[in-house]
Amino acid sequence: MTTEYLVVEVCEQFFNGIDEKTFRRNKKKKYVPDLEARGFKVTEGKRGRFSTIILDDSERKFTPQQIEDAEFLEIIECDIGKHDITLLKFILKSILERKIVPGHNELAHHANLVGIKTGQTTITNYMAFFRENNIIVDPMTIPVWDNNPLIKRVVDEETGEILPTYHKRICNRIYFDFAKDGSSFERDRLSKNTQEAIEMAYYNMLPEMMETKIYPLYTMGHSDKYINNERMKAQSQLLREIGTAYGINYCVRMDEPIINPIIKRQLKEYFGIGV
Repeated sequence: MTTEYLVVEVCEQFFNGIDEKTFRRNKKKKYVPDLEARGFKVTEGKRGRFSTIILDDSERKFTPQQIEDAEFLEIIECDIGKHDITLLKFILKSILERKIVPGHNELAHHANLVGIKTGQTTITNYMAFFRENNIIVDPMTIPVWDNNPLIKRVVDEETGEILPTYHKRICNRIYFDFAKDGSSFERDRLSKNTQEAIEMAYYNMLPEMMETKIYPLYTMGHSDKYINNERMKAQSQLLREIGTAYGINYCVRMDEPIINPIIKRQLKEYFGIGV
């Protein structure tokens, strides 16, 4: 098929929206050879007073990489725009392999190790892209009512219903040593057995911590915001104390990103990860 494009259309569709002047200045040395490498026969034309680029793909042959990329795009079913497809793949594969901590610093570090130049801010933007396109989804939540009599009940004025104290996220959590090697991006997940032991100890000790450190704050008349902040600090401290008993310098945890179940199996098959 032969398609005629205005120069601005070629710049937008094939070269991430580069300036027309840049295209014209480097047309013969860079951009035409690039199009030819993609399998197009390139000729120039005119549409009124405008120059055009005519691309003929009737003899176009796709490289194995182009076929792989097309398969990936078919799985995620969204327009990736200017996002680097190699980095998109790396992030999703890393989450599915469950070998490294999928924090933004860690993902950026390991991407650079395999030759994908990126940084923490870029990873943050890509994770936002995944969420916007329903590739990574929010965890399910369930309502929880804390029956401690010290906690003030919040009642729906219209229905009289007692509202939940909070909503608990249902997801896997990743435990790791935040201070490993003094580095912010070379952290490893704890072993499965160590993580399970720490998690069990944490939830066994959590009720006592709440009774001794948090519930008394309600009787003192502190605001919910203050109490929630103190609860988060106390929970983090408890986790670090338990971690220390297992030889961990600074134990922390994070929610594991959830890849949309609709495409998760397809991605695992695509990356060759055991389903």
